[in-house]
Formats: sequence, C-alpha cells, structure tokens
Amino acid sequence: MATTVAAVTPPTLTAEAGPSVIPPAPEEPQDLTPLTNHQSDTPPQSQELETLAPAVPSPPLFINSISELKGLSAAITAFQECYEDLHNHLDSIKAAILSKVPPETPLGTSSVAPSSLSNLDVCEEKMLQKQQQEQNPPKSELEGLCKMMCSRGIRKYLASNLSHLAKLREEVPKALKLAPNPPKLVLECLGKFFLQGSKAFTRNSPMIPAREASILILECFLLMMGMDITNEKDNGVLDIDKAVREEAETAALAWRKRLVFEGGVPKASQIDARGLLLFIACFGVPASFKREDIRDLVIAANAKEIVGVLQKSQTLMKKIPGGAFFSYEFGGHVGLHI
Repeated sequence: MATTVAAVTPPTLTAEAGPSVIPPAPEEPQDLTPLTNHQSDTPPQSQELETLAPAVPSPPLFINSISELKGLSAAITAFQECYEDLHNHLDSIKAAILSKVPPETPLGTSSVAPSSLSNLDVCEEKMLQKQQQEQNPPKSELEGLCKMMCSRGIRKYLASNLSHLAKLREEVPKALKLAPNPPKLVLECLGKFFLQGSKAFTRNSPMIPAREASILILECFLLMMGMDITNEKDNGVLDIDKAVREEAETAALAWRKRLVFEGGVPKASQIDARGLLLFIACFGVPASFKREDIRDLVIAANAKEIVGVLQKSQTLMKKIPGGAFFSYEFGGHVGLHI
C-alpha cells in the first residue's frame, strides 16, 4: 500500500503543478520586454557618451587658436614697423633728391630768345645761374623733412651732424617753422627714450647720439619760439593742440617718475635732467610738479649753460610766482630763486 501511495502521489503533484506553471509563462515575456527595452536603450546612451567624449579637448583647440592669433598679430606688428621704417627711409631719400634738384627757371627768363643766349659768354651764363640760385635757393634736406613731418628722418639728421652744433642751432629753428605742426613734430622726434633707465645709456652706446639729438630738438624748439618773442600777438607762446599737450604732460610725469625711482631728481644725470627741464619749458609744467622739482632739475642740468634758451619759455617763467632768475653762487652752482 505504501508503494501505491507513493506511485499515486507523484502524478497528482505533476498534474497540479502543470496548470500553475502555464499562467506565468506569458507573464515572463511581459517582464522581459521592458528589460529588453532597457537593454536596447542603454546602447544609445553609451554611444552618446562616446560621441561626447571627444568634445572635451575643445578648450585646448581654442587656446591654440588664440596662440596662433597672437603669433599672427606679432608678425603683422613687425611687418608694420618694417614698413614704416622703409617709408621713412624713402621719404628721407626723396627729400635728399629734392635738395639736389636745381630750381625751376623763372617765368621771366623763359622769354629770352635762344639766339641771344647763344651769344652770351660762359662767364655771363655763370652769373645768370648764380643770380637764379640766389633768388630761388635749393631746399635743404632738413627743410624737406620738416615739411613732411618726418620725425625719424630729422632725428637721424641731427644725430649724424652733432659735431656742428652751432650750425644746427641756427638752421633747425628756421626749419621747424616750416612744419605744419611744430609741437607735434618735436614730440614725435623725442621718441620714448626717457622711459629707458640710465643703465641703457652706457659708455659708447649707439643710443647716446639719438638721445642727444632728441634733447637738441627741444632746445631748437625753444629757440624757434623765441624768434617770435617780439610779436605782441602771441608773445612767443605757441598754440599747442590739446591732444599734443596731454600727451606731453603724460610723458613729463613718466620721465619724472623714472628719475624718482632711480634715486630722486637731484641725483639725475646732467643730460637726463636737462632733457626734462627743456621738455617742461617747451610743453608746460604739469600741476603735480613741485617747486623743489624744478629747482633740482635746474641744479642737476647745469642750467647756466642754457639760461638764454630757458628764458625764451614764457610757460616756464609764468609757472613760477614772482618770476624766476638764475644766479651763479656757491662755487658755480646754479640756484633758482622764487
């Protein structure tokens, strides 16, 4: 009996389990479909992440483009400087050629018949040529450079003729009057040498003649202003443009700041102090300059050598209350009395 019960019980268990297994069978695909959907959705996300991953190096590409632009800008700047140098060089060559070209024949001499000219002796022809040259003298190279506002050409001309200071002090003021804007031309001739420290101007440095030429143009500018000192209309005071005056004031403050940084105005070298003193005499004394600054510049610049030039600056004389005068005391030292 026990064997029959054991034989009967297994079929009943299989029969009961049969219907219970059938209903879950359709549920399994329903549960698997979302899983398959999730599995099908995950690959695009991984693909999107893979596609987004190469976008990370975009900042380096942008930085590389900036560096390329900087390199291009530097190349353009260098080309522009070379172009300006070439242009100024061509202007100086043109001015030199114009100075060598003989003057045009006056209208009055064109009416002379060729037959009468052929009868003139060689001496008479030379006399006529001499008279024509006296009436229409050839333009000098310096005058041509001033008319063209060629500041670099003028600075090179002065630097190459520093051995003839007396002649330059006579010619340059007259030539500056021919410039369309003399104050602007002088400011451009000065350049930016005053921003460089005194260590840059060592002995036998090629920059020393350029600095001396820049300071000489300031002295000649004051001499040009003094040429009209008898004119009651302007009393020797030039009408300087506002932009030029502001640029000059900025340059004077930067110049003084460098001297203070290098040990103070009283310890400035003679040529440095003389340059700044002539500069403020030409373009005006900034409001932030103190009386002690002017006094220290006068002493350091050995102003007794250029007293006649400084006194032509109405701007410098009016800046100091009660006027200013230089006296030679204390063993040749120069004192500024206010």
